[in-house]
Amino acid sequence: RLEHGAVLGRIRAGDDGDHEFKLAMEAAGVGAWRWDVANGRLHLSDAAQRLIGLTESRATYSAFLARVDPDDHAFVDRSMRASADRGEAFDFDFRTSAVGEVGRWLRMRGRAHGIQGGSVEARGIVIDIARRKAAEEANSRLAAIVASSEDAIVAKTLEGIVTDWNAGAET
Repeated sequence: RLEHGAVLGRIRAGDDGDHEFKLAMEAAGVGAWRWDVANGRLHLSDAAQRLIGLTESRATYSAFLARVDPDDHAFVDRSMRASADRGEAFDFDFRTSAVGEVGRWLRMRGRAHGIQGGSVEARGIVIDIARRKAAEEANSRLAAIVASSEDAIVAKTLEGIVTDWNAGAET
């Protein structure tokens, strides 16, 4: 099992042995990142740069937060800082935004921990979850239609066992 930092270091170094791993992560819409909390520097894989919309030269924690949708900004900052303070894992969804661009849904997962010298570092992955969010929204719309319909709607398994029904079916 590889640690996030080892993966990120190998990806940045361009090791041929990790070429397939890098391609798989990119194909899955996954990027790796590392945050040096003390100096606010972010180290991003190529995929993470594309997902978040930052280049390595602009990769600071402040620049990252500037890419977070204003509605999610406080939550993301609070979650990241709480992890850095307590050394806990985090896993949350957020939206990006930029002037003139359509934002995207991302999931950030990681954990902060102390490193030699007493400083704190967080490492993790960022995942493109746009398709999942679109499916969740479609399911929510469908559920709202079913729940509000006056028609009787009944869900059954292939064996004929009733698993769900709406208010119209109860009536």
